[in-house]
Amino acid sequence: MTKRDHDLQNDSLSCGVFSLMFAEMILQGQQGHLQCLPIAQERERLGTLLFNSLDTKTLRRKKGKITKSKNTVDGGLAQESESTEGEQDQPVGEHPCAVDGGLAQESESTEGEQVDGGLAQASESTEGEQVLFEVESVLRLPDGTKAKRYKVTREELVRRCGPPEGYSPNALVAYLRKGKSQKEALMAKLHDSQVEPGPRIRLSTSVSKLCEEECLALAEDVNYMGFKYLPIQKIGQACLEEDQHLEAIVKAQHCRQTLTRIKTAMEANWSYYNLATHGLGPEMLKGAFSLIDACLVEAENLHCLQK
Repeated sequence: MTKRDHDLQNDSLSCGVFSLMFAEMILQGQQGHLQCLPIAQERERLGTLLFNSLDTKTLRRKKGKITKSKNTVDGGLAQESESTEGEQDQPVGEHPCAVDGGLAQESESTEGEQVDGGLAQASESTEGEQVLFEVESVLRLPDGTKAKRYKVTREELVRRCGPPEGYSPNALVAYLRKGKSQKEALMAKLHDSQVEPGPRIRLSTSVSKLCEEECLALAEDVNYMGFKYLPIQKIGQACLEEDQHLEAIVKAQHCRQTLTRIKTAMEANWSYYNLATHGLGPEMLKGAFSLIDACLVEAENLHCLQK
């Protein structure tokens, strides 16, 4: 009988290889079955889990130097962090699966960092736009963690100065988290970038100080928590009327079709609403439509199971 040595490193490797094979062979699922994230994303996630399970401190001692890693935080802004020998290994969080919502995403939280809802993503609104500033988030707890930073583009500032808000110079100073002493230099830079504020702000709300990437991150977090903490199956069951399941399921199907038409009509007419809310309003509405649709889909699935 051969005696084999076991340690955390070797056992982690064995477990990781098995998990990757499981992902390749099983998690793609079959038609009609619940699926997790696409197989490529699942493979990447399991590979990350495998790497984090390794004894990285030993590897660093062998290399004899400090390793650096890039951690992506909300808004797609990569922040560089240094890992030293005395630091603890960083755990990787779980990721949920959502049905017909498309809002369940892999969440990774590390010690000493705050990733709200695990929905850190790069904002599509900055693609092809000229980034002028990076600002710190105003939506954070004073817990000592490093504030997240968001990009603010020239085009975003033009949107703020246009209707319906019409930002003034003072409003732009507050929007960019600058001090009054920096106002003159800021206005000179904005003038060079052809950003012309108005004499007086025309619309001021509770989201006026939030930049667009910040609003996107907020909406993603709220929508994520909706799918995570609302009992969708229980709500779907409530949609089925007692002893009238067939009639209830027809109503659910009609309701889904109506909601789709309403959502399409709103998307075609929410231009000013999108500008006034810095993108927060439409994202919240889309999340609400997805939640309601998921509940109606759950009702249909429960009806099929009860046949």
